[in-house]
Amino acid sequence: MRLVLKIIILDDSRIIRRIIEVHLDELDVHQDEVECFDDSNEALIYIKENDADIVFCDEAMPNISDDGFIKQLFQFRPDLQKSFFLISSNDDKNTLQEFKDLGIQRFLKKPIDEKNFNHFIKKEIEQIRLKAKNSLITLKHQKEMIDKHIIISQTDLYGRITYVSKAFSQISGYSKSELIGCPHSIVRHPEMPSETFEDVWKTIKSGKEWSGEIKNLRKDGTFYWVHSTINPIYDENKNKIGYTSVRVDITDKKKIEELTRIDYLTGAYNRRAFNDLFDQSLKSAIRVKKVFCFILLDIDYFKKYNDFYGHPNGDIVLKAVTQCLMKNLNRSTDFCFRLGGEEFGIIFQADSHKEAVAYTEQMRSAIEALKIEHKKSNASEYVTASFGMVCIDELKENTSQSLIYNQADNLLYDSKNSGRNRIKMKIL
Repeated sequence: MRLVLKIIILDDSRIIRRIIEVHLDELDVHQDEVECFDDSNEALIYIKENDADIVFCDEAMPNISDDGFIKQLFQFRPDLQKSFFLISSNDDKNTLQEFKDLGIQRFLKKPIDEKNFNHFIKKEIEQIRLKAKNSLITLKHQKEMIDKHIIISQTDLYGRITYVSKAFSQISGYSKSELIGCPHSIVRHPEMPSETFEDVWKTIKSGKEWSGEIKNLRKDGTFYWVHSTINPIYDENKNKIGYTSVRVDITDKKKIEELTRIDYLTGAYNRRAFNDLFDQSLKSAIRVKKVFCFILLDIDYFKKYNDFYGHPNGDIVLKAVTQCLMKNLNRSTDFCFRLGGEEFGIIFQADSHKEAVAYTEQMRSAIEALKIEHKKSNASEYVTASFGMVCIDELKENTSQSLIYNQADNLLYDSKNSGRNRIKMKIL
Protein backbone atom coordinates (compact mmCIF):
# COMPACT_ATOMS: atom_id res chain seq x y z
CA MET A 1 0.00 0.00 0.00
CA ARG A 2 1.50 3.32 -1.05
CA LEU A 3 1.01 5.98 1.58
CA VAL A 4 0.33 9.58 0.68
CA LEU A 5 2.03 11.91 3.14
CA LYS A 6 2.27 15.63 3.55
CA ILE A 7 5.97 16.35 3.86
CA ILE A 8 7.41 19.69 4.95
CA ILE A 9 11.11 20.39 4.27
CA LEU A 10 12.45 23.52 5.89
CA ASP A 11 15.85 23.76 4.21
CA ASP A 12 17.31 26.08 1.59
CA SER A 13 19.43 23.29 0.06
CA ARG A 14 18.03 21.66 -3.08
CA ILE A 15 20.42 18.77 -2.59
CA ILE A 16 19.00 17.97 0.86
CA ARG A 17 15.51 18.17 -0.56
CA ARG A 18 16.31 15.76 -3.40
CA ILE A 19 18.04 13.31 -1.09
CA ILE A 20 15.01 13.17 1.17
CA GLU A 21 12.65 12.70 -1.79
CA VAL A 22 14.71 9.81 -3.18
CA HIS A 23 14.94 8.03 0.16
CA LEU A 24 11.20 8.41 0.78
CA ASP A 25 10.45 6.94 -2.62
CA GLU A 26 12.65 3.93 -1.85
CA LEU A 27 10.59 3.37 1.28
CA ASP A 28 7.50 3.09 -0.96
CA VAL A 29 6.15 6.46 0.23
CA HIS A 30 4.51 8.64 -2.38
CA GLN A 31 5.06 12.23 -1.34
CA ASP A 32 1.99 13.64 -3.02
CA GLU A 33 2.64 16.98 -1.44
CA VAL A 34 6.19 17.97 -0.62
CA GLU A 35 6.49 21.60 0.35
CA CYS A 36 9.87 23.24 0.74
CA PHE A 37 10.50 26.46 2.62
CA ASP A 38 13.47 28.64 3.36
CA ASP A 39 11.48 30.78 5.79
CA SER A 40 10.29 29.28 9.08
CA ASN A 41 7.37 31.71 9.49
CA GLU A 42 5.99 30.77 6.09
CA ALA A 43 6.37 27.10 6.95
CA LEU A 44 4.49 27.57 10.22
CA ILE A 45 1.59 29.35 8.49
CA TYR A 46 1.39 26.58 5.88
CA ILE A 47 1.30 23.80 8.48
CA LYS A 48 -1.44 25.57 10.44
CA GLU A 49 -3.57 25.85 7.31
CA ASN A 50 -2.70 22.56 5.55
CA ASP A 51 -1.49 20.12 8.21
CA ALA A 52 1.65 17.96 7.99
CA ASP A 53 2.70 14.36 8.66
CA ILE A 54 6.48 14.67 8.75
CA VAL A 55 8.67 17.76 9.08
CA PHE A 56 12.35 17.89 8.15
CA CYS A 57 14.13 21.00 9.39
CA ASP A 58 17.73 22.18 9.06
CA GLU A 59 19.13 23.46 12.32
CA ALA A 60 20.90 26.22 10.42
CA MET A 61 17.63 27.89 9.46
CA PRO A 62 17.12 31.24 11.25
CA ASN A 63 14.45 31.69 13.95
CA ILE A 64 14.38 27.96 14.73
CA SER A 65 15.07 27.79 18.44
CA ASP A 66 14.30 30.10 21.38
CA ASP A 67 10.69 31.37 21.00
CA GLY A 68 10.70 30.76 17.29
CA PHE A 69 9.49 28.11 14.88
CA ILE A 70 9.94 24.95 16.94
CA LYS A 71 8.29 26.26 20.09
CA GLN A 72 5.31 27.66 18.20
CA LEU A 73 4.98 24.52 16.09
CA PHE A 74 4.89 22.18 19.09
CA GLN A 75 2.42 24.42 20.89
CA PHE A 76 0.10 24.16 17.89
CA ARG A 77 0.89 20.52 16.98
CA PRO A 78 2.38 18.67 19.99
CA ASP A 79 1.84 15.37 18.13
CA LEU A 80 4.50 16.42 15.58
CA GLN A 81 7.26 16.05 18.18
CA LYS A 82 7.51 12.36 17.22
CA SER A 83 7.66 13.05 13.47
CA PHE A 84 9.83 16.18 13.50
CA PHE A 85 13.37 15.49 12.27
CA LEU A 86 16.10 18.03 12.89
CA ILE A 87 18.85 17.84 10.27
CA SER A 88 22.14 18.66 11.96
CA SER A 89 25.88 18.22 11.60
CA ASN A 90 26.42 19.42 15.15
CA ASP A 91 27.85 16.94 17.67
CA ASP A 92 27.96 19.38 20.53
CA LYS A 93 26.09 17.78 23.45
CA ASN A 94 25.00 21.10 24.94
CA THR A 95 23.52 22.27 21.63
CA LEU A 96 21.72 18.99 21.10
CA GLN A 97 20.36 19.14 24.64
CA GLU A 98 18.97 22.60 23.99
CA PHE A 99 17.05 21.20 21.03
CA LYS A 100 15.85 18.25 23.11
CA ASP A 101 14.63 20.68 25.75
CA LEU A 102 12.47 22.28 23.05
CA GLY A 103 10.79 18.90 22.50
CA ILE A 104 12.77 17.55 19.55
CA GLN A 105 13.11 13.77 19.73
CA ARG A 106 14.40 12.88 16.24
CA PHE A 107 17.72 13.91 14.67
CA LEU A 108 19.21 13.25 11.20
CA LYS A 109 22.94 13.65 10.94
CA LYS A 110 24.52 15.26 7.90
CA PRO A 111 25.43 14.00 5.43
CA ILE A 112 22.20 12.04 5.01
CA ASP A 113 22.85 8.54 3.70
CA GLU A 114 20.34 5.83 2.84
CA LYS A 115 21.18 3.54 5.76
CA ASN A 116 21.01 6.33 8.31
CA PHE A 117 17.79 7.74 6.81
CA ASN A 118 16.03 4.35 6.71
CA HIS A 119 17.02 3.60 10.27
CA PHE A 120 15.32 6.73 11.57
CA ILE A 121 12.46 7.21 9.13
CA LYS A 122 11.19 3.68 8.40
CA LYS A 123 9.77 3.09 11.88
CA GLU A 124 8.06 6.49 11.84
CA ILE A 125 6.51 5.76 8.46
CA GLU A 126 5.25 2.39 9.67
CA GLN A 127 3.60 4.10 12.64
CA ILE A 128 1.96 6.65 10.35
CA ARG A 129 0.88 3.84 8.02
CA LEU A 130 -0.66 1.92 10.93
CA LYS A 131 -2.38 5.04 12.20
CA ALA A 132 -3.78 5.74 8.73
CA LYS A 133 -5.01 2.14 8.41
CA ASN A 134 -6.68 2.33 11.82
CA SER A 135 -8.23 5.64 10.85
CA LEU A 136 -9.67 4.07 7.70
CA ILE A 137 -11.05 1.17 9.72
CA THR A 138 -12.52 3.59 12.24
CA LEU A 139 -13.97 5.73 9.47
CA LYS A 140 -15.48 2.67 7.79
CA HIS A 141 -16.98 1.57 11.10
CA GLN A 142 -18.37 5.05 11.71
CA LYS A 143 -19.92 5.11 8.24
CA GLU A 144 -21.47 1.70 8.84
CA MET A 145 -22.86 2.85 12.19
CA ILE A 146 -24.23 6.04 10.64
CA ASP A 147 -25.78 4.08 7.77
CA LYS A 148 -27.36 1.65 10.22
CA HIS A 149 -28.63 4.06 12.86
CA ILE A 150 -29.03 7.55 11.32
CA ILE A 151 -32.01 8.28 9.06
CA ILE A 152 -30.38 10.06 6.12
CA SER A 153 -31.45 10.79 2.57
CA GLN A 154 -30.13 12.88 -0.28
CA THR A 155 -31.99 14.22 -3.29
CA ASP A 156 -31.24 16.02 -6.51
CA LEU A 157 -32.42 19.58 -7.07
CA TYR A 158 -35.87 18.32 -8.05
CA GLY A 159 -36.38 16.32 -4.86
CA ARG A 160 -35.77 12.88 -6.35
CA ILE A 161 -34.06 10.57 -3.88
CA THR A 162 -30.46 9.73 -4.82
CA TYR A 163 -29.33 8.08 -1.58
CA VAL A 164 -30.88 6.64 1.57
CA SER A 165 -29.28 5.05 4.61
CA LYS A 166 -30.23 1.60 5.88
CA ALA A 167 -31.94 3.33 8.80
CA PHE A 168 -34.19 5.26 6.40
CA SER A 169 -35.08 2.08 4.55
CA GLN A 170 -35.80 0.25 7.79
CA ILE A 171 -38.05 2.88 9.37
CA SER A 172 -39.99 3.55 6.15
CA GLY A 173 -40.45 -0.12 5.25
CA TYR A 174 -39.24 0.48 1.68
CA SER A 175 -36.14 -1.10 0.16
CA LYS A 176 -33.42 1.16 -1.18
CA SER A 177 -34.32 0.19 -4.75
CA GLU A 178 -37.93 1.27 -4.10
CA LEU A 179 -36.81 4.64 -2.73
CA ILE A 180 -34.02 5.67 -5.12
CA GLY A 181 -35.41 7.84 -7.89
CA CYS A 182 -38.69 8.57 -6.09
CA PRO A 183 -39.72 11.89 -4.53
CA HIS A 184 -40.06 12.07 -0.75
CA SER A 185 -43.82 12.12 -1.20
CA ILE A 186 -43.55 8.32 -1.18
CA VAL A 187 -43.48 8.59 2.64
CA ARG A 188 -45.67 11.69 2.96
CA HIS A 189 -48.48 11.28 5.46
CA PRO A 190 -51.84 12.72 4.34
CA GLU A 191 -52.22 14.51 7.67
CA MET A 192 -49.19 16.69 7.00
CA PRO A 193 -50.36 20.09 5.70
CA SER A 194 -49.07 21.11 2.28
CA GLU A 195 -47.96 24.45 3.78
CA THR A 196 -45.21 22.62 5.68
CA PHE A 197 -43.61 21.32 2.50
CA GLU A 198 -44.07 24.67 0.77
CA ASP A 199 -42.09 26.20 3.63
CA VAL A 200 -39.44 23.47 3.32
CA TRP A 201 -38.86 24.15 -0.37
CA LYS A 202 -38.93 27.91 0.03
CA THR A 203 -36.29 27.70 2.78
CA ILE A 204 -33.84 25.23 1.22
CA LYS A 205 -34.08 26.76 -2.26
CA SER A 206 -32.89 30.03 -0.72
CA GLY A 207 -29.82 28.18 0.57
CA LYS A 208 -30.91 28.09 4.20
CA GLU A 209 -31.38 25.19 6.60
CA TRP A 210 -34.89 23.95 7.38
CA SER A 211 -35.63 22.12 10.62
CA GLY A 212 -38.90 20.78 11.98
CA GLU A 213 -41.10 17.81 12.84
CA ILE A 214 -42.68 15.70 10.08
CA LYS A 215 -45.15 12.84 10.25
CA ASN A 216 -44.35 10.16 7.66
CA LEU A 217 -46.20 7.16 6.28
CA ARG A 218 -44.65 3.69 6.28
CA LYS A 219 -45.14 1.25 3.44
CA ASP A 220 -47.46 -0.84 5.64
CA GLY A 221 -49.75 2.15 6.27
CA THR A 222 -48.59 2.93 9.81
CA PHE A 223 -46.89 6.22 10.66
CA TYR A 224 -43.73 7.51 12.28
CA TRP A 225 -42.53 10.95 13.36
CA VAL A 226 -39.10 12.44 12.68
CA HIS A 227 -37.35 15.67 13.48
CA SER A 228 -35.76 16.56 10.17
CA THR A 229 -32.91 18.94 9.33
CA ILE A 230 -32.51 19.67 5.62
CA ASN A 231 -29.57 21.47 4.01
CA PRO A 232 -28.43 22.19 0.46
CA ILE A 233 -25.49 20.20 -0.99
CA TYR A 234 -22.82 22.04 -2.99
CA ASP A 235 -20.08 20.76 -5.31
CA GLU A 236 -16.44 21.90 -5.24
CA ASN A 237 -17.38 24.94 -7.36
CA LYS A 238 -20.07 25.97 -4.84
CA ASN A 239 -22.88 25.02 -7.22
CA LYS A 240 -25.96 23.65 -5.51
CA ILE A 241 -26.45 20.04 -6.63
CA GLY A 242 -29.08 18.70 -4.24
CA TYR A 243 -30.26 18.44 -0.67
CA THR A 244 -29.48 16.24 2.31
CA SER A 245 -31.79 15.47 5.20
CA VAL A 246 -30.82 14.05 8.58
CA ARG A 247 -33.67 12.79 10.72
CA VAL A 248 -34.19 11.66 14.30
CA ASP A 249 -37.00 9.24 15.12
CA ILE A 250 -39.30 11.01 17.61
CA THR A 251 -42.29 8.67 17.30
CA ASP A 252 -42.28 7.67 20.96
CA LYS A 253 -41.96 11.31 22.03
CA LYS A 254 -44.92 12.30 19.86
CA LYS A 255 -47.00 9.39 21.18
CA ILE A 256 -46.37 10.55 24.74
CA GLU A 257 -47.26 14.11 23.76
CA GLU A 258 -50.41 12.83 22.10
CA LEU A 259 -51.47 10.99 25.26
CA THR A 260 -51.35 14.26 27.19
CA ARG A 261 -53.70 15.79 24.59
CA ILE A 262 -56.33 13.05 24.65
CA ASP A 263 -59.41 12.91 26.90
CA TYR A 264 -59.05 9.64 28.78
CA LEU A 265 -62.79 8.80 28.76
CA THR A 266 -63.85 9.54 25.20
CA GLY A 267 -60.63 9.45 23.16
CA ALA A 268 -61.32 12.91 21.75
CA TYR A 269 -58.76 15.69 21.98
CA ASN A 270 -58.83 17.59 25.28
CA ARG A 271 -58.81 21.33 26.00
CA ARG A 272 -55.02 21.44 25.98
CA ALA A 273 -55.01 20.15 22.41
CA PHE A 274 -57.78 22.61 21.58
CA ASN A 275 -55.62 25.53 22.73
CA ASP A 276 -52.66 24.18 20.75
CA LEU A 277 -54.53 23.55 17.51
CA PHE A 278 -57.06 26.38 17.31
CA ASP A 279 -54.92 29.25 16.01
CA GLN A 280 -52.89 26.90 13.81
CA SER A 281 -56.07 25.55 12.20
CA LEU A 282 -57.57 29.01 11.77
CA LYS A 283 -54.51 30.41 9.99
CA SER A 284 -54.14 27.27 7.88
CA ALA A 285 -57.74 27.46 6.63
CA ILE A 286 -57.44 31.13 5.70
CA ARG A 287 -54.12 30.51 3.96
CA VAL A 288 -55.61 27.85 1.69
CA LYS A 289 -58.73 29.99 1.14
CA LYS A 290 -61.13 27.68 2.98
CA VAL A 291 -63.95 28.57 5.36
CA PHE A 292 -62.80 28.02 8.94
CA CYS A 293 -65.60 26.59 11.06
CA PHE A 294 -65.84 26.15 14.81
CA ILE A 295 -68.72 24.27 16.43
CA LEU A 296 -69.57 24.27 20.09
CA LEU A 297 -72.10 21.55 20.91
CA ASP A 298 -73.73 20.30 24.06
CA ILE A 299 -75.65 17.06 24.73
CA ASP A 300 -79.24 18.05 25.48
CA TYR A 301 -80.50 17.52 29.05
CA PHE A 302 -77.45 15.50 29.94
CA LYS A 303 -77.77 16.18 33.67
CA LYS A 304 -81.27 14.73 33.60
CA TYR A 305 -79.91 11.73 31.71
CA ASN A 306 -77.31 11.10 34.38
CA ASP A 307 -79.82 11.51 37.16
CA PHE A 308 -82.28 9.09 35.57
CA TYR A 309 -80.03 6.48 33.95
CA GLY A 310 -76.95 6.81 36.18
CA HIS A 311 -73.46 8.13 35.56
CA PRO A 312 -72.04 4.86 34.13
CA ASN A 313 -74.66 5.05 31.38
CA GLY A 314 -73.87 8.74 31.01
CA ASP A 315 -70.25 7.82 30.30
CA ILE A 316 -71.44 5.38 27.64
CA VAL A 317 -73.38 8.22 26.00
CA LEU A 318 -70.33 10.48 26.03
CA LYS A 319 -68.27 7.78 24.33
CA ALA A 320 -70.98 7.03 21.77
CA VAL A 321 -71.43 10.70 20.86
CA THR A 322 -67.67 11.14 20.55
CA GLN A 323 -67.36 8.16 18.21
CA CYS A 324 -70.26 9.48 16.16
CA LEU A 325 -68.63 12.90 15.79
CA MET A 326 -65.20 11.50 14.98
CA LYS A 327 -66.68 9.11 12.42
CA ASN A 328 -68.11 12.10 10.58
CA LEU A 329 -64.80 13.99 10.37
CA ASN A 330 -63.84 14.17 6.69
CA ARG A 331 -60.39 15.73 6.47
CA SER A 332 -57.06 15.55 8.27
CA THR A 333 -57.71 19.19 9.22
CA ASP A 334 -60.91 18.25 11.10
CA PHE A 335 -60.66 17.85 14.88
CA CYS A 336 -62.99 16.81 17.68
CA PHE A 337 -62.48 18.00 21.27
CA ARG A 338 -64.13 17.25 24.57
CA LEU A 339 -63.99 20.65 26.26
CA GLY A 340 -65.60 19.66 29.54
CA GLY A 341 -68.54 17.62 30.83
CA GLU A 342 -70.95 17.09 27.96
CA GLU A 343 -69.55 19.98 25.90
CA PHE A 344 -67.65 19.28 22.68
CA GLY A 345 -65.85 21.37 20.09
CA ILE A 346 -65.38 20.68 16.39
CA ILE A 347 -62.92 22.45 14.10
CA PHE A 348 -63.19 21.85 10.36
CA GLN A 349 -62.70 23.45 6.96
CA ALA A 350 -65.35 23.87 4.28
CA ASP A 351 -65.46 25.16 0.73
CA SER A 352 -68.60 27.22 1.39
CA HIS A 353 -71.06 28.23 4.12
CA LYS A 354 -73.65 25.94 2.57
CA GLU A 355 -71.28 23.00 2.84
CA ALA A 356 -70.48 23.93 6.46
CA VAL A 357 -74.16 23.89 7.41
CA ALA A 358 -74.74 20.56 5.64
CA TYR A 359 -71.72 19.07 7.37
CA THR A 360 -72.94 20.22 10.78
CA GLU A 361 -76.47 19.00 10.10
CA GLN A 362 -75.01 15.62 9.23
CA MET A 363 -73.41 15.43 12.67
CA ARG A 364 -76.56 16.62 14.44
CA SER A 365 -78.77 14.05 12.74
CA ALA A 366 -76.16 11.29 13.19
CA ILE A 367 -76.26 11.77 16.98
CA GLU A 368 -80.04 11.46 17.08
CA ALA A 369 -79.81 8.48 14.69
CA LEU A 370 -77.88 6.60 17.39
CA LYS A 371 -81.32 6.18 18.97
CA ILE A 372 -80.05 6.22 22.54
CA GLU A 373 -83.19 6.39 24.69
CA HIS A 374 -83.65 9.61 26.70
CA LYS A 375 -87.00 9.70 28.45
CA LYS A 376 -86.18 12.92 30.32
CA SER A 377 -85.47 14.98 27.20
CA ASN A 378 -87.95 17.58 25.98
CA ALA A 379 -86.23 17.73 22.58
CA SER A 380 -86.55 14.13 21.41
CA GLU A 381 -87.15 10.62 22.64
CA TYR A 382 -83.46 10.00 21.92
CA VAL A 383 -80.18 11.64 22.96
CA THR A 384 -79.59 14.79 20.90
CA ALA A 385 -77.26 17.78 20.88
CA SER A 386 -77.52 21.52 20.31
CA PHE A 387 -75.01 23.32 18.08
CA GLY A 388 -73.55 26.81 17.86
CA MET A 389 -71.35 27.37 14.78
CA VAL A 390 -69.09 30.26 13.75
CA CYS A 391 -67.62 30.54 10.24
CA ILE A 392 -64.64 32.70 9.29
CA ASP A 393 -63.84 33.67 5.70
CA GLU A 394 -61.03 36.09 6.43
CA LEU A 395 -59.01 37.23 9.41
CA LYS A 396 -59.91 40.63 10.77
CA GLU A 397 -58.06 42.77 13.25
CA ASN A 398 -60.21 41.65 16.19
CA THR A 399 -60.42 37.98 15.19
CA SER A 400 -59.19 35.83 18.07
CA GLN A 401 -59.77 32.46 19.66
CA SER A 402 -61.66 33.99 22.58
CA LEU A 403 -63.91 36.04 20.27
CA ILE A 404 -64.80 33.02 18.13
CA TYR A 405 -65.35 30.82 21.17
CA ASN A 406 -67.62 33.37 22.87
CA GLN A 407 -69.65 33.83 19.70
CA ALA A 408 -70.09 30.05 19.36
CA ASP A 409 -71.07 29.86 23.03
CA ASN A 410 -73.75 32.53 22.52
CA LEU A 411 -75.06 30.69 19.48
CA LEU A 412 -75.20 27.45 21.47
CA TYR A 413 -77.19 29.26 24.16
CA ASP A 414 -79.61 30.50 21.47
CA SER A 415 -79.93 26.97 20.11
CA LYS A 416 -80.90 25.67 23.56
CA ASN A 417 -83.40 28.47 24.13
CA SER A 418 -84.97 27.77 20.75
CA GLY A 419 -85.89 24.19 21.63
CA ARG A 420 -82.53 22.34 21.41
CA ASN A 421 -81.47 19.67 18.90
CA ARG A 422 -80.76 22.36 16.33
CA ILE A 423 -78.02 24.53 14.82
CA LYS A 424 -77.43 28.25 15.13
CA MET A 425 -74.83 29.73 12.81
CA LYS A 426 -73.04 33.05 12.36
CA ILE A 427 -70.49 34.29 9.82
CA LEU A 428 -67.85 36.60 11.29
